[in-house]
Amino acid sequence: MRVQRAVYTMIIWLISGLAYSAENCGSKEGFYNELAATALIPDCFPPESPLLENLVSSADYNRCADQGFAFLGRACRIHDRCYDVQIDKNYCDNRLRSEWQQACRQTYNELSFDSQICKLACLTFVEISSKAQTYNRNGICPSCDAYEGAAQ
Repeated sequence: MRVQRAVYTMIIWLISGLAYSAENCGSKEGFYNELAATALIPDCFPPESPLLENLVSSADYNRCADQGFAFLGRACRIHDRCYDVQIDKNYCDNRLRSEWQQACRQTYNELSFDSQICKLACLTFVEISSKAQTYNRNGICPSCDAYEGAAQ
C-alpha cells in the first residue's frame, strides 16, 4: 500500500509539473516517455518547470532569467523534423545538442560576468538534457521511441 501511494504521489508530482511542460521538446511516444521527457527536457533555459528549477541554483536562476531565456524549442522542432525524414538518429541527436548549445551562446553573448555565468550554466544544463534525451537503458529510451514512431 505504501509503495502504491508513493507511486501515485510521484505521478501527481510529475503531472503537476506538466503545466509548465515543454511544448516543443520531449518525446510524446508512450505515456511514461512523455512524462519523463517532458519533465526533463524544457523549451527554455532557465527552465520554467518547477521540476527542473532546482537543477539551477536560485542565484543563477534569477541572474539568468534577468539576462533572458535561451529558447531551446526551435532546436527540438528541427530535431523532430530530422526524425520524420529518417536521417540517422545519432546525427539528429548530435545536431539537437549543437543547436541547444548555439541557443545558449546566442542568448548569453555579452562579455559581462552575469552573461558568462549564464552561458556556462546553460551549456551545462543542455549537456545534461542531451544525456537525458539520448538515455537508453533497461528498455527506457525516449529518443528511440520517438525515432521509431516517426518511421511509422
